Amino acid sequence: MVIAHDLDKDGELDVAVANYLSNSVSVFLGKGDATFKPKVDYPAGSGAYFLTAGDLNQDKVLDLIVTNVKDNSVSVLLNGACTL
Repeated sequence: MVIAHDLDKDGELDVAVANYLSNSVSVFLGKGDATFKPKVDYPAGSGAYFLTAGDLNQDKVLDLIVTNVKDNSVSVLLNGACTL
C-alpha cells in the first residue's frame, strides 16, 4: 500500500510505502521539484500491508500506522518517522 501526505510539514508531498516482503515501511520525502530524497526504510511487523497516517499523539505531526498481516499486529511510526 502507498500513501501520500506532507509527513515532514515542509509543504511538499511525501510518499510512504508498506513493504510486505521486507517487513518495513519506506518513506520518500519530497524535494519540491517533483522528485524525492533517497528512501529511508523503517522496520515494521511481519507482512507490513495496510498503511495510513494520523496524529496519534496529538503533537500536530502525522504518525504512520501499519497493519502487519503475517503476525496480526500493528506498528506505529511516530512523527511519520520523519525527524530526519
